Amino acid sequence: MIRLILDYAGSTSEAVSLIQQYNIRMENPPIHYLIADSSGHSVIVEFVNGKMKVIPNTNPWQVTTNFVIAVTDLQHPPCWRYQTAITTLEDNNGYLSENGAMNLLQSVSVSGTRWSTVFNLKSRKIKIAMGRDFSNLHRFYIP
Repeated sequence: MIRLILDYAGSTSEAVSLIQQYNIRMENPPIHYLIADSSGHSVIVEFVNGKMKVIPNTNPWQVTTNFVIAVTDLQHPPCWRYQTAITTLEDNNGYLSENGAMNLLQSVSVSGTRWSTVFNLKSRKIKIAMGRDFSNLHRFYIP
C-alpha cells in the first residue's frame, strides 16, 4: 500500500481514495498510516473492525503512536510517547525545526523503535534514523 501511495497519489485525498479501492485488514498488530502532503493536509488511516477510519488533522500537525486513535479518548491517551509529542508541538505552536523534530522523535523512541523519520514536505527532504542510531542520519531528497 505504501508503494502504491508513493507512486500514484499526489495528495492526501488521492491517497485515501487509493486505499479505499482495496480490501485491507490490519488488526494484529493494528497498523495505521499517517499521510500528509505539502498543503498541510494530513490524515491518520486506521482499520477498526474491518472498516477504514480516516482521522483528518485539526492542527498544523498530527501525531500517532502505537495505539488506535479512532477508538481512544485523546483527553486521556494511553501512551506517554503520544502525550510527549503533542505537548512538545503545542508548546512550540506546532513548529519544530528538522533537528528539533528529530530530537523529539529520539525522546519518544523506545527499544523496539525501528526507524524515526522527519519529512520536510516543502523542501522534500527526508532524514531517517534507523534502529535508534540518531548519530547516523540517512538523508534523502525526493525530486
